[in-house]
Amino acid sequence: MSASRQDVARGQDGVQAQLSGAKPDHFIPEVELHDHTAEEWMLSAMLVNDDACRLGVSRLEASDFYSERNRKVFAAMARLASDGRGVDAATVLGALGPEDRSRY
Repeated sequence: MSASRQDVARGQDGVQAQLSGAKPDHFIPEVELHDHTAEEWMLSAMLVNDDACRLGVSRLEASDFYSERNRKVFAAMARLASDGRGVDAATVLGALGPEDRSRY
């Protein structure tokens, strides 16, 4: 089944409307894409590899993580790294607040 010219035009209008900020009648709402496993892999790599930690801290921000728990862990890791302290499981747990430590 091929798309009619009207369907193609409607699709192009939708793309143009999205680019311009307008919402056409057939607009599909945005879905936030996230992958908890990928976030956890990144944090795990940062825990075991100093180069991965430096790279992660230099290119990411806590707000890049979808999971609130992962945001807090990353923020603790970034604080430790910026203070020149080692980043490992023990120091990260120590850097988390008491209410956050109980979750891990």
